[in-house]
Amino acid sequence: MRLVSGAIEFTLSIEGYQYPHLETEPYDSNWLNVRIDVEHPDGAWTAIDPALLTYEGTALIEWLERAAQPGSQAGEIQFMEPCLIFRHVPEESLLRVCLECGFRPQRLSESAVPMWEFCLDFSVSPEVLRGCAKSLARALGPYPRRGRR
Repeated sequence: MRLVSGAIEFTLSIEGYQYPHLETEPYDSNWLNVRIDVEHPDGAWTAIDPALLTYEGTALIEWLERAAQPGSQAGEIQFMEPCLIFRHVPEESLLRVCLECGFRPQRLSESAVPMWEFCLDFSVSPEVLRGCAKSLARALGPYPRRGRR
């Protein structure tokens, strides 16, 4: 999934299961290592963190598809691991990606920018949102939910 707005670029990819050897645990076998690559006027960084569960990735795809619908009020989506928040601001055709914990640039302390206030803003159209959903679905394809009860 890739977003670009001016000099800011955000890429999210799936690096694999955090615990590839666990296949039947209903919870731990579903953690995914998520990689982000950010280009920003203040610098560039890459981070990898077990930030999403497989079913949270599916929820993000569905959320992006809802956000692409006319009149959408998708709001925001958060996940168990407090690394990412996506906010849709339809009246401004904006997708805001907020980064925290392991995804926050290391040069920033929380005193410089309070928690959940380091965000990247992207102008988006419904086509861009649908493209993000499709890209993320392709990335998640090799990593289905495991260990269902």
